[in-house]
Amino acid sequence: MNKNKILISLLSLLMITFSIETWSFFNSFGNEGSNGQAGYEGRIGEKGRDITYRADGRSQFFDLRGQDGGDGGHAEQGEDARWCTHHEPENDIEGASGGNGGQGGDGGDGGNGGIATLYYRTLSDLRNVVVDASPGYGGRAGRGSDGGYGCMCETYEWSKMLTETNYRTVTKKDCDAQNNCTEKRERVPYERSYEKTFYCEDGESGRAGKDGNHGLNGQYGRVKLIQKETPLEQVRPRANSTLEILRDPLFLSRHLWETRKGAHSILGSNSQVADTYNL
Repeated sequence: MNKNKILISLLSLLMITFSIETWSFFNSFGNEGSNGQAGYEGRIGEKGRDITYRADGRSQFFDLRGQDGGDGGHAEQGEDARWCTHHEPENDIEGASGGNGGQGGDGGDGGNGGIATLYYRTLSDLRNVVVDASPGYGGRAGRGSDGGYGCMCETYEWSKMLTETNYRTVTKKDCDAQNNCTEKRERVPYERSYEKTFYCEDGESGRAGKDGNHGLNGQYGRVKLIQKETPLEQVRPRANSTLEILRDPLFLSRHLWETRKGAHSILGSNSQVADTYNL
């Protein structure tokens, strides 16, 4: 597409936009209502705390629950259209629209349960350890709000006597002194009166806002079981070194965990954790 075609397209778009706005200005009454405020987002629940404990068979309870997410806020209603009085002009009119309702806020996600790292000698040491690492619940969604009302017509139809100028063709004779005549046709104006009915249309109500989304529930916390009396050695999975130091051996380390199922059968009754655990 060359520059001239692009320029013509832009000018056409501007003319269409101007025509629509001009029609709206002269053929509508009232001011549109403002849109309603959206609801606030619910806060995200905090993760449960992590603990490290050496089990020895004694009763012990740990509260590692995740925090519930906050509820989303309800939206505000769209504002009704204002200044809705109107005259009876010589054209159809339409009322201003009401504002759209706000969107409801999303509920915050619930926090995950914490992680319990338990050292033990025998599995019997874990029978009396109760861990509640329940996840937090997601917050409830905020409700969307209704839209505002548009301007209502005071009169829905009216009639007016109008006058318009039309043209008709007449034939005239143009004669000279010797009575030589020529005919000449010309258009002459004349006025015509007629009655025309005009109509008013109510303004549209604003659209209702959608409800927010419920927050997601968190995940159950996990358990790590270590059959060892002393703490695990500190791992060194990566390291940065200079070329001089690389002349000597550089040792990296990491812990390898095995995932198993059946955590509820190992811990004390009423424990609320993920059934899979790391060993």
